[in-house]
Amino acid sequence: MIRLTDKIELNYIRVLIIMTLISLTSLYTFNTYGQDVYSISGRVIDVNREPLAYANIACYNAEDSTFVTGTLPGADGNFNIKYMRQGSYLIKISYVGYLEWQSEVKVEDKDVHVGAIILPEDLVELSAITVEGTRERVVIKGDTIEYNAAAYKTNPDATVGALVKKMPGITVENGKVQAEGEDVRRVTIDGEDYFGNDVMLAMTNLPAEFVSKVQIIDGQSDQSRLTGIIDPVTIKTINIITKNPDSKIVFGKIRSGYGTDERYNSGGNINFFDAKERISLIGSFNNINQQNFSSQDLIGTSGIGSQGGGMRGRPSGAGPSSGQSGNDFFVENQQGINTTNAIGLNYNNKWGDKISVNASYFYNQTLNQNINYLTRNYFTTDSSSLSYNEESTQNSNNQNHRFNLKLEYNINPYNTIIFKPNVSYQVNLPEGVISGWYQNNLEEPYNGTVTLSEGDLTGLSINGDLLFIHRFVKPGRTFSINLKNEQTIKATEDYREFLAYDFDPDSISVEPDQKNTLDYNSTRRSASLNFTEQLKNGANLVVKYTPSYEQSVNDIRTNILDSISNDYSKLDSSLTSNLNTFILTQNAGISYQYRFGKSMFNIGAAYQNNRLKGEYIFPEQERIDKTYHSILPTIMFMHRFSDSKSLVLFYRPVNNLPSAGQLQEVVDNSNPLQLTFGNSELEQEYSHSLAGRFSSTNSEDNTFFSAFMMLQFTKDYIGTSTYIARNDTININGIMLAPGTQLNSYTNFNNYINLRTFFTYGVPITFIKSNLNLTGKITYRRNPGTVNEI
Repeated sequence: MIRLTDKIELNYIRVLIIMTLISLTSLYTFNTYGQDVYSISGRVIDVNREPLAYANIACYNAEDSTFVTGTLPGADGNFNIKYMRQGSYLIKISYVGYLEWQSEVKVEDKDVHVGAIILPEDLVELSAITVEGTRERVVIKGDTIEYNAAAYKTNPDATVGALVKKMPGITVENGKVQAEGEDVRRVTIDGEDYFGNDVMLAMTNLPAEFVSKVQIIDGQSDQSRLTGIIDPVTIKTINIITKNPDSKIVFGKIRSGYGTDERYNSGGNINFFDAKERISLIGSFNNINQQNFSSQDLIGTSGIGSQGGGMRGRPSGAGPSSGQSGNDFFVENQQGINTTNAIGLNYNNKWGDKISVNASYFYNQTLNQNINYLTRNYFTTDSSSLSYNEESTQNSNNQNHRFNLKLEYNINPYNTIIFKPNVSYQVNLPEGVISGWYQNNLEEPYNGTVTLSEGDLTGLSINGDLLFIHRFVKPGRTFSINLKNEQTIKATEDYREFLAYDFDPDSISVEPDQKNTLDYNSTRRSASLNFTEQLKNGANLVVKYTPSYEQSVNDIRTNILDSISNDYSKLDSSLTSNLNTFILTQNAGISYQYRFGKSMFNIGAAYQNNRLKGEYIFPEQERIDKTYHSILPTIMFMHRFSDSKSLVLFYRPVNNLPSAGQLQEVVDNSNPLQLTFGNSELEQEYSHSLAGRFSSTNSEDNTFFSAFMMLQFTKDYIGTSTYIARNDTININGIMLAPGTQLNSYTNFNNYINLRTFFTYGVPITFIKSNLNLTGKITYRRNPGTVNEI
């Protein structure tokens, strides 16, 4: 347990708990039934009975024509205007290319259902003129880009991944999906989650013929969705709109293939869909590198070399380490040759009118074979050069189970609860051989090592997210509390055998075998309190307070083999460390959101206080005590020049605390020529991000253009400081370095810059019923670091 007993920390925790209890208790004292309210619902469709998703629905007072509220129908065309008092209202529904519909609706003592509302197309008859055109391919609706799937020709057995690759602005490469230059983090089907946040599962398992439309959305949180207030922090989302979502259908496919060199690929899926219940069963078995990974599939792949993790820092590990951590695969597929066995089940249903449930289970086994060849050259001020060469062969058997659940309960028109737990458990069995050596500018090799290793790594992640939202009778006034608990446990055992040589047969030496263990346990809890208020001019005010705390134990131990007892009983204190950390964060902010004409403006600011305390239990008693203060302003601007052109701009800062692996001053010798050592003096990073996106479509010739740019610069960037010993050297940290040995540590730098741009232009080629998409990227990154203090 963490032995941090300062009174100030205990008081902070007491305040957090007391405020949470008071907030929960106060929710029950609200008079939620002080005045009866009702709803107006219906469905918007065209003459072909296709849903018109995201049409504009406005509600006015029938007596004085003042605006009351508005909404957008979902992907299925259904809408529900809630919290309406008794009275007469004028409902107006409009959609680009269709005639406007309006009608007076009276709300008396019950909910009103207006049924299916058909919007006829807005046609202008021209005598003696015949107009022919191509099918409309792309439509821009505010911050949503919608593609018509029927306008893109695919093979009969094509997947959704093959379909979206044909759409301008969307790319699928190396297991990563990007839209307008941004990583897609979520895929939904008719607005419902599909296998948690695993994007590639939807891309590789759903058939293209099943799709009616594809939408690119700046996804909002559940809290933003239920309060109606846009959050500047979005998640790039692909929403797949199916054909006839209310129909009961069964579809799927089975594939199987066998080729030379004993290569095989088999699998398939079967889906049962109707208006309320949807069940999907998928499977994939192959040895041709087709993978279905999310970050949860790799929580246990990081071994001793990653030194735990935690504290929400950037991936630990530095320099050209031959080992790989789980962070290496957060965005891209695993390298090497992979044999994959995966099976998953996804379930969506609506239990009555108040409860909706989404659940999924996924099992993934990957057998990985990876061979790497690395050459890196170093040039120093004395005009000499040094070259590092490495050959490595690594095999691993990785198995992962993960379960996701989302349960939404609409208690009554005023109160909603959303509960989202998820569990992931992983076992990883790696083994490998690393051979590395240095050579000088005369290409004379010296100081080489051979390292043999095998390990047993396990990881367990248990997360819970509970959101409660209370809506007052007054439109736009809400109160919500979001409680989160995150638990991560890692346990690893890694055995290493070293053979060191300097290319002199008489100098070969065998180092004692090592047993390296890591016990990592991290707990993070937070409570977010939010209050929203709709002002008289139609603007919205949001007040937010988020306290959180995180504690972790990062115990790294190295024992060497006792040649007499033949067991690992000798502790190597130079490679052993136990660090306990405690982080208390206070974040309080306010934001103002205003809509005027075709524009929306959001400006906010938050004050954040981070208190980081650490205590070394071994090898020496030492404490870390740091306090960081930050002002975090946010600005977001959205403007629709027309129904076919839109612009989004935003500025958002963020700070990152150093990870436990970056702070912990213990040597990682998984490669004896590439050592890593932490730095307990690190400061937090403070990054500024400025981004903009412009999208335009021309309905006359069906061309589409999109441009995205993001500029990020970071103060106190945590970079790598590298020291290469040219002779036998004792480093300032007291570490003995043989000639050619490289020591990587961490230092704060300024002037980190990351610039990314993405451009796309799509034009139909009608005579072959296809589409030509031209894309371009420009990236520039300045990544500061030092080599031998230069």
